[in-house]
Amino acid sequence: MILSALLAVNVALAVLPAARAGAANVEAGNGSRMAVRVAQAGNDAEAKSAFEAAKELGTVEAWDAFLSNYSTGFYADLARAYLKKAAGGGGAATEKNENRVAFSCNEGIPLIVTFVDEGNDAYALYSHDSGPTIRVPSARSGSGFAYSDGYHELRGKGPEISLIEGGNTVDTCTQD
Repeated sequence: MILSALLAVNVALAVLPAARAGAANVEAGNGSRMAVRVAQAGNDAEAKSAFEAAKELGTVEAWDAFLSNYSTGFYADLARAYLKKAAGGGGAATEKNENRVAFSCNEGIPLIVTFVDEGNDAYALYSHDSGPTIRVPSARSGSGFAYSDGYHELRGKGPEISLIEGGNTVDTCTQD
């Protein structure tokens, strides 16, 4: 009984540092080798979060940064595919159409909107009154156009556009 308890402690002490280092095979302490698979749930959660951030940016630099920190595993494989796509190679060719439009709002406040259509993904990027750039996905509209993330909205028809935040109209603008 004592011998098996000592062996278990010895194995645990041998496995833990090796597992943290990512080793697949470790020596049990008694000269025998054993395969060890370690679930790195914390690292998977971190990798997923970093993957989502890189995906949101969608740039070659973002994918390179992700892969420099997470070079192996499921998310690394996906990142390499996204990197290849972002760099212009592989995958179905999707033409990206961008249309940058300047609007003048109340009191002369500028609203710059870039409408982007990437085939299955349409969205608008906008900056109001020199504020941060906000990305809003395309939304259903009965007439005209609409982009909304649930809080930020752009709605318009023809040369007119309304900027809405939290259900309240912040500004109404006309195309320059």
